[in-house]
Amino acid sequence: MRHLAGVLADCGYAAVVFSSEGAMRWLTGLKHQLGDIAPGAASPVQALVQVSSTDSFKITVVSKTFEMPRLKDEIPSVFKLFPGIEFNFSETVPPLTASTATADSKDYLAVMDRIVRPLPGGLEGSSFKKLEWLSGTAMQALGETAGQLREGMNGLMVRGLLLDNLAARGVDANLVLIALAGQELHLHPIASAQYRVRPEKWMKLVVGARYAEHIVSQSLMVKLGGSVSDREADVYRALQQAAVEYADLYRESVRESDIYAGMVERFKMIENDTGLSGFAQSATLHHPGGGTSPLGNRDRMIDPAGTRRLESWTQFAINPVDTLLGFKVELQGIVRPDGVAPLILDMSQLAPALSFRKVTSSNGTTALLPDLMVI
Repeated sequence: MRHLAGVLADCGYAAVVFSSEGAMRWLTGLKHQLGDIAPGAASPVQALVQVSSTDSFKITVVSKTFEMPRLKDEIPSVFKLFPGIEFNFSETVPPLTASTATADSKDYLAVMDRIVRPLPGGLEGSSFKKLEWLSGTAMQALGETAGQLREGMNGLMVRGLLLDNLAARGVDANLVLIALAGQELHLHPIASAQYRVRPEKWMKLVVGARYAEHIVSQSLMVKLGGSVSDREADVYRALQQAAVEYADLYRESVRESDIYAGMVERFKMIENDTGLSGFAQSATLHHPGGGTSPLGNRDRMIDPAGTRRLESWTQFAINPVDTLLGFKVELQGIVRPDGVAPLILDMSQLAPALSFRKVTSSNGTTALLPDLMVI
């Protein structure tokens, strides 16, 4: 809340209206939409946050009558530990003044970005600790799901397994993609009953895991029986290396267009180093990923001609797919201050049953990435 107060003061405001689902998740840690989570969409619950002083705030939670029983049960536990926060409930937005940032303010999106996108407290804050836990927990759930796969299961059944494993850990899902036999080259594989788990066929398990305000994106490549061929190992390791080389470009003040150009160059470098003809095209086969935040999963996709520059303590997520075998590698990281190499979230900490490989870029960025998994 002090972070919020500082941003508002810098921008000349004394209050702000939270209106999107992602912003409300940042403020309350609670889900408010009744259907699938769409962080950037309007939330059925809004909030007017007024700053009285650096340590004193008034929050008015605004929604319809039929939402109030839930809100009055859940909201108090969010704020009750903070004596400087006064909160109440209303079915209408209170009168607003010129010092309130609203969706009609010309700089509203910029203000919300500054409030919601950075991790308050950096690596020492509670926000990072939740993010770190979610990263390990999501991979743990992916690994457990992989171990439960059986021949003949269809995509909807596999999706259900993954959702169950997340739910058992208190985690929601912003996205679940499942690629089974016949979907190997689908870049965004929709879970479907028409595809099934087949022996010795590679599968992709993909999740956008959601906890409190955070989203963490992860993928696991898995096969039921068989082995990993030399060709498969070479291609996957090349993709892992390329992903970390690309992630290395996410440094404070670097411009979007330079990140995109650097990505293309580094995939070419990996092709030259490995001799995997055609691998360089993997750089642009899938979307390039980019900034991610409570406001949306990859809500700042890298634009090849973009002029925005990266800011410290913001997150990014990338998930390149190779052109040779259709493998996928996914990682999420944090831009650090002063041009220091980005921090890649640790996926291994809660998944000791899985095998991980340490990958280091030419400029020192390191990541522990899951190996190809045969069960």
